[in-house]
Amino acid sequence: MFHSTHGPALGWMLVGVLIVFAPWLSERVRLPGVIGLLVGGALIGAHGLDLISNPAVLQSVGSFGLLYLMFLAGLELDLGAFAALRRVALGFGLLTFALPLLAGFAVAWWAGYSLAAAVLIGSFWASHTLVTYPEFRRRGKSGNRAVAATVGATIITDTLALIVLAVIAGLQTGSRPGAVLALQILAGLGILVVYSLWVLPRIARLVFRSVGQEAVARFVFTAAAFASAALLAEVVGIEGIVGAFFAGLGINRLVPAASALMERVEFVGSAIFVPAFLVWVGTLVDPVLLASTATLRLAGLFLVALVVGKAAAALIAGALFRMRTVEIAAMFSLSLPQAAATLAATVVGSDLGLYGAGVVNAVIVVIVVSILISSILVSRCAPRLTTAAVDTPDIGSAVLLPLSADRESGAVAALSARLAANSHGLVVPLRIVLDRADPTHVPKARAALADAAASLAKLGVETRPALRVDQTAAAAYSPRASNNRPAW
Repeated sequence: MFHSTHGPALGWMLVGVLIVFAPWLSERVRLPGVIGLLVGGALIGAHGLDLISNPAVLQSVGSFGLLYLMFLAGLELDLGAFAALRRVALGFGLLTFALPLLAGFAVAWWAGYSLAAAVLIGSFWASHTLVTYPEFRRRGKSGNRAVAATVGATIITDTLALIVLAVIAGLQTGSRPGAVLALQILAGLGILVVYSLWVLPRIARLVFRSVGQEAVARFVFTAAAFASAALLAEVVGIEGIVGAFFAGLGINRLVPAASALMERVEFVGSAIFVPAFLVWVGTLVDPVLLASTATLRLAGLFLVALVVGKAAAALIAGALFRMRTVEIAAMFSLSLPQAAATLAATVVGSDLGLYGAGVVNAVIVVIVVSILISSILVSRCAPRLTTAAVDTPDIGSAVLLPLSADRESGAVAALSARLAANSHGLVVPLRIVLDRADPTHVPKARAALADAAASLAKLGVETRPALRVDQTAAAAYSPRASNNRPAW
C-alpha cells in the first residue's frame, strides 16, 4: 500500500524544514542561525543519515544560492559610499589577499608539499566568501564603512586567487604558460566588466521601460541578468561569483533600496537560495573524517594560517584607515569564511595531483569551522556597528512627486526620475484630496496617479503611487495623520 520515495519532494521537504526550524533551534541555544543550517545539512547529507536521494539537485540549488548571495552584495552596495571608500576597499583587499596567502604558503611548505602545491594551498585562504553578509544586512548594517569596504574587497581577493589558480594549473598541465593564462583571465575580466557595468544596465533599462511596473517580469529579468553575468564569467575562465557580483553593481541604481523589486529579490534569496547554500555546505561534512587525527592536524595548521592572515590584514587596515575596534572585528569576521573560490581551487588542485584526499578533507573542515567562527563573531559585533558608512550627497531612498488635480507635467516626472536614479531611490507620485472637496475629485486623482505611473514606467523608474485624503494639505503630508488613506 505504501511505497518508498526517491523523488525530489523528500529532499525539498527536508531542506524546507531545516530552513524553518534549524536557525530557530540554534538561536534557542544562543548560537547563530547559520550554525543550525550547517549542522542540519550534515545530518541529512550523505555522511549523515543520507536522506537526500539526489545530492546533485541540492548542490545545484546551493551553488545558485551562492551566486544569489554575491549578486545581493553587489546590488545592495551603496555606490556613493563605496566610491568614497575605494582606498579602504583596495587596501584591505590587497592585505587580506597577500597575508593569508603567505601564511598558508609557509604552513604548506613546512608540511612538506611541493612549491606549486604550497602556493595553491596558500591561495585557498587568500579569498573569502560573504557567507555571513546576510546577518549584517538583516540588522541594517550593510551601509557601514567596514562592511561596505569588505564587500568591495571580495572582488579583489577572489579575482587574484583565481589568477593564481590559473597560473598553477597552466604550469602543471604544460598546455599553456601560466603567464598566458593569467593574461587571458585579465582579458576575460575586462569583457565581464564591460558587459556587467555597461551593457547590462542599458538592457535592464530598456526592459524595465517595456514591462513598466510588472512585478513578475522585473524580478525574472533581474534573476536572468545576474545568471547571464555568472555564465559569461565562467565562459571567460572566471568564477561565476565574480560575474554575479558585477551584475549586482551594474544594475544597482536601477533597483531602489525601498522598491518592491528589491523586497522581492531579498525575500527570495533569504527564504530559499542562501539558506539552501548553507545546507549544501553542511552536507559536505564527513563526521568520520573529522575524527581522523591526520585530517584534524592538517586542518588545524590551515586554520591557524587563515585566522592569523585574516586577523593581521584587518588589524593593519584598521590602523591605516583609523577604524574602530568593532569595525576591525566586522572586517575580520566578514572576510574569514571560505567557500566558493576555496572549494573550486581545492578540487582543481586535487585533479592535478598536487595533493591527496587529506588536503581536500582538511579544507572542508576549515570551511565549516571558518563559517562557524565568523557566525559567532558577527552576532557579537554587528549590533554594535553604526549604520552610516560615510557622508554622501544622497537625497534619500524616495523622491516625492506631488501632483495637481488638473495636470501632470512630463518634464517634472522626468526630473523626478533623474533624481531617483542619482539617489538610488524610487518615485512616489502623491495626490492629496481634501475631505471637503467634490467627491468626484477622488477618481480624477486616481487617474492622475495612473498617468504619472505610466509616464514614469516609460522612463524605467519604479513607482509607489499614493493618494491621501485629509482635512488639510499639511495634515495629509504628516505620517501621524490618523485619517490619511492610501488608495492605491
